Amino acid sequence: MTTTLVITLILSVLFQISAAFCALRLIKLTGKTYSWLLISFALFLMCIRRIIPLYCFLFDMHYDVDFLNEIIGLVLSIFMFFGVFSIKSIFIERKRVEEEIKQKNEELSKINGQKDRFFSIIAHDLRNPFNSLLGLTQLLTEELSTLTNDQIRRSAMTMRKATTQMYSLLENLLEWSRMQRGITPFKPESIEVLPKISQSLALYSEVITSKNLDIIVAVPENLKVVADHYMFETIIRNLISNAIKFTDRGGKIIIAAKQVAGHLIEISIKDTGIGMSQILLENLFSLDVQTTRTGTENEPSTGLGLLIIKDFVEKHNGKLKIESEEDKGSTFSFELPAADPY
Repeated sequence: MTTTLVITLILSVLFQISAAFCALRLIKLTGKTYSWLLISFALFLMCIRRIIPLYCFLFDMHYDVDFLNEIIGLVLSIFMFFGVFSIKSIFIERKRVEEEIKQKNEELSKINGQKDRFFSIIAHDLRNPFNSLLGLTQLLTEELSTLTNDQIRRSAMTMRKATTQMYSLLENLLEWSRMQRGITPFKPESIEVLPKISQSLALYSEVITSKNLDIIVAVPENLKVVADHYMFETIIRNLISNAIKFTDRGGKIIIAAKQVAGHLIEISIKDTGIGMSQILLENLFSLDVQTTRTGTENEPSTGLGLLIIKDFVEKHNGKLKIESEEDKGSTFSFELPAADPY
Protein backbone atom coordinates (compact mmCIF):
# COMPACT_ATOMS: atom_id res chain seq x y z
CA MET A 1 0.00 0.00 0.00
CA THR A 2 2.81 2.40 0.93
CA THR A 3 4.66 1.81 -2.38
CA THR A 4 1.47 2.30 -4.36
CA LEU A 5 0.72 5.50 -2.49
CA VAL A 6 4.24 6.87 -3.12
CA ILE A 7 3.93 6.10 -6.86
CA THR A 8 0.50 7.75 -6.88
CA LEU A 9 1.87 10.89 -5.22
CA ILE A 10 4.89 11.03 -7.57
CA LEU A 11 2.66 10.72 -10.64
CA SER A 12 0.30 13.39 -9.31
CA VAL A 13 3.24 15.76 -8.75
CA LEU A 14 4.64 15.13 -12.25
CA PHE A 15 1.32 15.65 -14.01
CA GLN A 16 0.57 18.81 -12.01
CA ILE A 17 4.04 20.30 -12.66
CA SER A 18 3.67 19.53 -16.39
CA ALA A 19 0.21 21.10 -16.46
CA ALA A 20 1.55 24.18 -14.64
CA PHE A 21 4.36 24.63 -17.20
CA CYS A 22 1.88 24.21 -20.06
CA ALA A 23 -0.23 26.94 -18.49
CA LEU A 24 2.84 29.22 -18.26
CA ARG A 25 3.57 28.54 -21.93
CA LEU A 26 0.01 29.61 -22.75
CA ILE A 27 0.76 33.07 -21.31
CA LYS A 28 3.11 33.70 -24.26
CA LEU A 29 0.80 32.10 -26.81
CA THR A 30 -2.43 33.84 -25.80
CA GLY A 31 -1.27 37.04 -24.14
CA LYS A 32 -3.73 36.33 -21.25
CA THR A 33 -1.14 36.81 -18.52
CA TYR A 34 -3.27 36.99 -15.38
CA SER A 35 -5.65 34.14 -16.24
CA TRP A 36 -2.99 31.55 -17.00
CA LEU A 37 -0.70 32.83 -14.23
CA LEU A 38 -3.45 32.18 -11.68
CA ILE A 39 -4.05 28.68 -13.11
CA SER A 40 -0.30 27.97 -12.97
CA PHE A 41 -0.16 29.19 -9.37
CA ALA A 42 -3.13 26.98 -8.40
CA LEU A 43 -1.49 23.97 -10.04
CA PHE A 44 1.78 24.60 -8.22
CA LEU A 45 -0.13 24.82 -4.91
CA MET A 46 -1.80 21.48 -5.65
CA CYS A 47 1.62 20.10 -6.45
CA ILE A 48 2.95 21.24 -3.06
CA ARG A 49 -0.11 19.62 -1.47
CA ARG A 50 1.11 16.28 -2.93
CA ILE A 51 4.79 16.87 -2.18
CA ILE A 52 4.23 17.21 1.61
CA PRO A 53 2.86 13.66 2.18
CA LEU A 54 5.42 12.29 -0.29
CA TYR A 55 8.21 13.92 1.71
CA CYS A 56 6.82 12.46 4.95
CA PHE A 57 6.67 8.94 3.52
CA LEU A 58 10.19 9.09 2.11
CA PHE A 59 11.67 10.28 5.42
CA ASP A 60 9.54 8.11 7.76
CA MET A 61 7.62 11.05 9.16
CA HIS A 62 4.04 10.62 10.40
CA TYR A 63 1.34 11.99 8.08
CA ASP A 64 -2.30 10.90 7.78
CA VAL A 65 -3.18 10.20 4.15
CA ASP A 66 -6.45 9.09 2.63
CA PHE A 67 -5.38 6.64 -0.11
CA LEU A 68 -8.68 6.91 -2.05
CA ASN A 69 -8.40 10.70 -1.97
CA GLU A 70 -4.91 10.55 -3.46
CA ILE A 71 -6.07 8.19 -6.23
CA ILE A 72 -8.82 10.67 -7.07
CA GLY A 73 -6.18 13.43 -6.95
CA LEU A 74 -4.01 11.52 -9.45
CA VAL A 75 -6.93 11.06 -11.84
CA LEU A 76 -7.76 14.77 -11.59
CA SER A 77 -4.08 15.64 -12.16
CA ILE A 78 -4.04 13.52 -15.31
CA PHE A 79 -7.20 15.22 -16.59
CA MET A 80 -5.77 18.64 -15.74
CA PHE A 81 -2.56 17.90 -17.61
CA PHE A 82 -4.27 16.65 -20.76
CA GLY A 83 -6.80 19.49 -20.61
CA VAL A 84 -4.18 22.22 -20.36
CA PHE A 85 -1.96 20.41 -22.90
CA SER A 86 -4.85 20.22 -25.36
CA ILE A 87 -5.57 23.92 -24.95
CA LYS A 88 -1.88 24.64 -25.51
CA SER A 89 -1.87 22.51 -28.69
CA ILE A 90 -4.94 24.35 -29.99
CA PHE A 91 -3.31 27.73 -29.43
CA ILE A 92 -0.04 26.58 -31.04
CA GLU A 93 -1.95 25.41 -34.10
CA ARG A 94 -3.89 28.67 -34.19
CA LYS A 95 -0.65 30.63 -33.96
CA ARG A 96 0.79 28.61 -36.85
CA VAL A 97 -2.32 29.21 -38.97
CA GLU A 98 -2.18 32.95 -38.17
CA GLU A 99 1.47 33.08 -39.26
CA GLU A 100 0.60 31.27 -42.51
CA ILE A 101 -2.26 33.68 -43.18
CA LYS A 102 0.03 36.64 -42.48
CA GLN A 103 2.66 35.24 -44.86
CA LYS A 104 0.05 34.58 -47.57
CA ASN A 105 -1.31 38.12 -47.16
CA GLU A 106 2.19 39.55 -47.55
CA GLU A 107 2.75 37.45 -50.68
CA LEU A 108 -0.63 38.52 -52.06
CA SER A 109 0.19 42.16 -51.35
CA LYS A 110 3.49 41.76 -53.19
CA ILE A 111 1.79 40.09 -56.16
CA ASN A 112 -0.80 42.89 -56.29
CA GLY A 113 2.01 45.44 -56.26
CA GLN A 114 3.72 43.65 -59.14
CA LYS A 115 0.43 43.46 -61.04
CA ASP A 116 -0.14 47.19 -60.58
CA ARG A 117 3.40 47.90 -61.75
CA PHE A 118 2.91 45.63 -64.75
CA PHE A 119 -0.26 47.44 -65.82
CA SER A 120 1.43 50.78 -65.19
CA ILE A 121 4.17 49.79 -67.62
CA ILE A 122 1.63 48.77 -70.24
CA ALA A 123 -0.51 51.90 -69.72
CA HIS A 124 2.32 54.45 -69.62
CA ASP A 125 5.53 53.18 -71.18
CA LEU A 126 3.90 51.36 -74.07
CA ARG A 127 1.55 54.26 -74.83
CA ASN A 128 4.27 56.91 -75.21
CA PRO A 129 6.01 55.36 -78.26
CA PHE A 130 2.59 54.79 -79.85
CA ASN A 131 1.69 58.45 -79.35
CA SER A 132 4.92 59.48 -81.03
CA LEU A 133 4.34 57.06 -83.89
CA LEU A 134 0.72 58.12 -84.40
CA GLY A 135 1.69 61.80 -84.43
CA LEU A 136 4.37 61.26 -87.06
CA THR A 137 2.19 59.11 -89.30
CA GLN A 138 -0.55 61.76 -89.12
CA LEU A 139 2.00 64.44 -90.06
CA LEU A 140 3.23 62.40 -93.03
CA THR A 141 -0.33 61.65 -94.15
CA GLU A 142 -1.49 65.26 -94.05
CA GLU A 143 1.63 67.19 -95.07
CA LEU A 144 3.81 64.78 -97.05
CA SER A 145 3.71 66.93 -100.17
CA THR A 146 5.07 69.96 -98.31
CA LEU A 147 7.88 68.16 -96.45
CA THR A 148 11.49 68.22 -97.64
CA ASN A 149 13.52 65.05 -98.05
CA ASP A 150 15.49 65.93 -94.91
CA GLN A 151 12.28 66.34 -92.87
CA ILE A 152 10.96 63.02 -94.17
CA ARG A 153 14.27 61.32 -93.29
CA ARG A 154 14.21 62.73 -89.73
CA SER A 155 10.58 61.63 -89.32
CA ALA A 156 11.45 58.14 -90.53
CA MET A 157 14.37 57.96 -88.05
CA THR A 158 12.06 59.04 -85.21
CA MET A 159 9.49 56.42 -86.25
CA ARG A 160 12.18 53.76 -86.34
CA LYS A 161 13.33 54.78 -82.86
CA ALA A 162 9.74 54.62 -81.53
CA THR A 163 9.08 51.20 -83.05
CA THR A 164 12.43 49.90 -81.73
CA GLN A 165 11.46 51.07 -78.24
CA MET A 166 8.06 49.37 -78.54
CA TYR A 167 9.62 46.15 -79.76
CA SER A 168 12.18 46.13 -76.93
CA LEU A 169 9.47 46.83 -74.35
CA LEU A 170 7.18 44.11 -75.72
CA GLU A 171 10.07 41.63 -75.73
CA ASN A 172 10.77 42.37 -72.06
CA LEU A 173 7.07 42.22 -71.13
CA LEU A 174 6.65 38.84 -72.83
CA GLU A 175 9.89 37.51 -71.35
CA TRP A 176 8.90 38.68 -67.86
CA SER A 177 5.50 37.01 -68.32
CA ARG A 178 7.15 33.71 -69.34
CA MET A 179 9.54 34.04 -66.44
CA GLN A 180 6.68 34.50 -63.94
CA ARG A 181 4.94 31.39 -65.29
CA GLY A 182 8.16 29.36 -65.20
CA ILE A 183 8.01 28.33 -68.86
CA THR A 184 11.30 29.82 -70.11
CA PRO A 185 13.34 26.96 -71.66
CA PHE A 186 16.91 26.42 -70.42
CA LYS A 187 19.43 24.64 -72.69
CA PRO A 188 23.09 25.43 -71.81
CA GLU A 189 25.65 25.09 -74.60
CA SER A 190 29.10 26.40 -75.54
CA ILE A 191 28.86 30.03 -76.72
CA GLU A 192 31.57 32.35 -78.02
CA VAL A 193 31.35 35.64 -76.10
CA LEU A 194 32.82 38.23 -78.50
CA PRO A 195 30.43 37.67 -81.45
CA LYS A 196 27.39 37.98 -79.15
CA ILE A 197 28.69 41.30 -77.79
CA SER A 198 29.36 42.55 -81.33
CA GLN A 199 25.82 41.60 -82.40
CA SER A 200 24.29 43.48 -79.47
CA LEU A 201 26.42 46.56 -80.15
CA ALA A 202 25.34 46.49 -83.81
CA LEU A 203 21.69 46.76 -82.69
CA TYR A 204 22.46 50.07 -80.99
CA SER A 205 25.02 51.43 -83.47
CA GLU A 206 22.79 54.36 -84.42
CA VAL A 207 22.24 55.60 -80.87
CA ILE A 208 25.91 54.97 -79.99
CA THR A 209 26.88 57.23 -82.89
CA SER A 210 24.27 59.89 -82.07
CA LYS A 211 25.42 60.06 -78.42
CA ASN A 212 29.08 59.94 -79.48
CA LEU A 213 29.86 57.17 -77.00
CA ASP A 214 33.32 55.64 -76.70
CA ILE A 215 32.85 51.85 -76.65
CA ILE A 216 35.81 49.75 -75.51
CA VAL A 217 35.54 45.98 -75.87
CA ALA A 218 38.19 44.06 -73.90
CA VAL A 219 37.13 40.50 -74.66
CA PRO A 220 39.64 37.85 -75.84
CA GLU A 221 38.86 36.07 -79.08
CA ASN A 222 37.65 32.47 -78.80
CA LEU A 223 36.57 33.03 -75.18
CA LYS A 224 33.61 30.72 -74.59
CA VAL A 225 31.08 30.21 -71.81
CA VAL A 226 28.49 27.54 -71.08
CA ALA A 227 25.09 29.24 -71.17
CA ASP A 228 21.65 29.14 -72.67
CA HIS A 229 21.93 30.79 -76.09
CA TYR A 230 18.76 32.90 -75.81
CA MET A 231 19.29 33.90 -72.17
CA PHE A 232 22.90 34.93 -72.78
CA GLU A 233 21.87 37.16 -75.70
CA THR A 234 19.13 38.73 -73.56
CA ILE A 235 21.52 39.42 -70.66
CA ILE A 236 24.14 41.07 -72.89
CA ARG A 237 21.60 43.03 -74.93
CA ASN A 238 19.83 44.46 -71.86
CA LEU A 239 23.05 45.36 -70.03
CA ILE A 240 24.44 47.17 -73.10
CA SER A 241 21.09 48.91 -73.64
CA ASN A 242 21.06 50.14 -70.03
CA ALA A 243 24.66 51.37 -70.21
CA ILE A 244 23.90 53.33 -73.40
CA LYS A 245 20.63 54.68 -72.01
CA PHE A 246 22.12 56.09 -68.80
CA THR A 247 25.42 57.41 -70.20
CA ASP A 248 25.69 61.05 -71.29
CA ARG A 249 26.90 62.17 -74.70
CA GLY A 250 30.63 61.67 -75.08
CA GLY A 251 30.71 59.09 -72.26
CA LYS A 252 32.55 55.79 -72.16
CA ILE A 253 31.37 52.17 -71.90
CA ILE A 254 33.82 49.34 -71.24
CA ILE A 255 32.75 45.76 -71.96
CA ALA A 256 35.22 43.24 -70.57
CA ALA A 257 35.49 39.50 -70.03
CA LYS A 258 38.17 37.44 -68.32
CA GLN A 259 38.73 34.04 -66.78
CA VAL A 260 38.63 33.96 -62.98
CA ALA A 261 39.11 31.32 -60.31
CA GLY A 262 36.84 28.31 -60.24
CA HIS A 263 36.83 27.76 -64.02
CA LEU A 264 34.53 30.75 -64.47
CA ILE A 265 34.32 33.65 -66.92
CA GLU A 266 33.52 37.09 -65.50
CA ILE A 267 31.75 39.47 -67.88
CA SER A 268 31.40 43.14 -66.90
CA ILE A 269 29.89 46.26 -68.45
CA LYS A 270 31.09 49.53 -66.97
CA ASP A 271 29.84 52.99 -67.89
CA THR A 272 30.62 56.59 -66.94
CA GLY A 273 26.93 57.48 -66.77
CA ILE A 274 24.65 58.99 -64.15
CA GLY A 275 24.98 56.09 -61.69
CA MET A 276 22.53 55.22 -58.93
CA SER A 277 21.89 56.33 -55.35
CA GLN A 278 22.04 53.84 -52.48
CA ILE A 279 18.25 53.94 -52.08
CA LEU A 280 17.76 53.14 -55.76
CA LEU A 281 20.26 50.26 -55.53
CA GLU A 282 18.43 48.75 -52.54
CA ASN A 283 15.08 48.75 -54.38
CA LEU A 284 16.36 48.00 -57.87
CA PHE A 285 14.65 44.61 -58.14
CA SER A 286 11.39 45.50 -56.38
CA LEU A 287 8.49 45.75 -58.82
CA ASP A 288 6.24 47.17 -56.11
CA VAL A 289 8.61 50.13 -55.59
CA GLN A 290 8.89 52.90 -58.18
CA THR A 291 12.54 52.80 -59.33
CA THR A 292 12.25 53.56 -63.03
CA ARG A 293 13.67 56.72 -64.54
CA THR A 294 14.31 58.02 -68.03
CA GLY A 295 17.69 57.89 -69.74
CA THR A 296 20.04 60.82 -70.28
CA GLU A 297 18.06 61.80 -73.38
CA ASN A 298 14.62 60.86 -72.03
CA GLU A 299 14.82 57.26 -73.23
CA PRO A 300 12.01 55.23 -71.58
CA SER A 301 12.88 52.62 -68.97
CA THR A 302 10.63 50.07 -67.24
CA GLY A 303 13.07 48.25 -64.96
CA LEU A 304 11.92 44.88 -66.33
CA GLY A 305 15.21 44.37 -68.16
CA LEU A 306 17.19 44.16 -64.93
CA LEU A 307 14.69 41.75 -63.39
CA ILE A 308 15.06 39.49 -66.41
CA ILE A 309 18.87 39.75 -66.31
CA LYS A 310 18.94 38.83 -62.62
CA ASP A 311 16.65 35.85 -63.14
CA PHE A 312 18.61 34.56 -66.16
CA VAL A 313 21.97 34.91 -64.39
CA GLU A 314 20.60 33.02 -61.38
CA LYS A 315 19.33 30.27 -63.73
CA HIS A 316 23.02 29.67 -64.50
CA ASN A 317 23.79 29.49 -60.74
CA GLY A 318 25.44 32.90 -60.97
CA LYS A 319 24.90 36.24 -59.26
CA LEU A 320 24.46 39.69 -60.78
CA LYS A 321 26.85 42.12 -59.07
CA ILE A 322 26.23 45.86 -59.19
CA GLU A 323 28.58 48.67 -58.21
CA SER A 324 27.34 52.21 -58.69
CA GLU A 325 27.89 55.73 -57.49
CA GLU A 326 25.66 58.66 -58.31
CA ASP A 327 27.04 60.86 -61.12
CA LYS A 328 30.05 58.55 -61.55
CA GLY A 329 28.66 55.54 -63.36
CA SER A 330 27.81 51.88 -62.81
CA THR A 331 29.40 48.47 -63.28
CA PHE A 332 27.31 45.35 -63.83
CA SER A 333 29.12 42.01 -63.74
CA PHE A 334 28.27 38.32 -63.59
CA GLU A 335 30.05 34.98 -63.86
CA LEU A 336 29.33 31.97 -66.08
CA PRO A 337 31.09 28.60 -66.39
CA ALA A 338 33.95 28.56 -68.88
CA ALA A 339 33.60 26.23 -71.85
CA ASP A 340 36.49 23.85 -72.51
CA PRO A 341 38.94 24.39 -73.93
CA TYR A 342 40.14 27.86 -73.07
